[in-house]
Amino acid sequence: MICCLLFISLEGLAGRYDELLRHLSAGISLFRSDLPSSTDKERAMTTKLAEMFCRLGVESSNFMERDPSVSGVEKWYRSGRTQDLQSPKPFSNLDEASSALRQLDVFFDEKPWHYEGSDDPNKASLVEEATRKLQDALDQWTGRLNALYELRKEDISIEGEQQYRNLRLRQKYWQMSIDSYSSDKAAARLETFEPFLAAAKEAAAPLIALKQPTFSLDGDLISGLAFVASTTEDDETKVQALDLLWRLNRREGLLDSRDIVEMHELARALETVTEEVEFDEAWKPTAAAGIPTIIERLRKSLGQLNI
Repeated sequence: MICCLLFISLEGLAGRYDELLRHLSAGISLFRSDLPSSTDKERAMTTKLAEMFCRLGVESSNFMERDPSVSGVEKWYRSGRTQDLQSPKPFSNLDEASSALRQLDVFFDEKPWHYEGSDDPNKASLVEEATRKLQDALDQWTGRLNALYELRKEDISIEGEQQYRNLRLRQKYWQMSIDSYSSDKAAARLETFEPFLAAAKEAAAPLIALKQPTFSLDGDLISGLAFVASTTEDDETKVQALDLLWRLNRREGLLDSRDIVEMHELARALETVTEEVEFDEAWKPTAAAGIPTIIERLRKSLGQLNI
């Protein structure tokens, strides 16, 4: 699995997304096998790997034409060896909190945004029920993290401050996602996105200060800002998100912050044209996956119009 992650990192940086998806699928499939878990150290390592593959699998499903299934990771999480998400006890440490938050991706099959574009006559009630269940789970997780912080505030401030901030950022990303589907007007409200944007600016500051490209296999900063830029109906909020993405010059997992900005700029340019744009269904981009596909399609379309 570690070898798969190394290949995924190299292929992501090189833009070889087809190869990346093959190694991602291979890594995820390994979770269907019996994995080392006889010692606490082995268990901790396997849990951390499960988090990373789960994150990459879910992320790929949002942007890839042929995304790998996360069923292998799901089977491992559902094996009965993972922690009880309904436990009222404080988390024992930040790693346990991180694993529990990642499990929301697996255990909650019905999320509010899954019904977007649905013609189901019961759509409203289904969205409401999915929102309630997911919000309850997130509230419980937040309560357990708060309890851990109160118990071990000094230890966390010394050794785990960055991990704690990353967890808070991820929690705000989840809350923003839930809130943005809470009503038809949520995407137009500033308060839907402000808590995450504030946390994102704080997290981005030290990375921007480096004045060089940065990379991480895992993370919620780029995907969260991309969500803001794609979802908000407020122009100023969108500009804030895109400005942060450009200044970050960072790649997290499958997402490159400047690719996202370029995609939005090209899409905006295409929206301003008055001529009808035709997409050739047989045309295939050189990088047949994800955001690079979208960028290449947009460039081709604008090139046809001599823009």
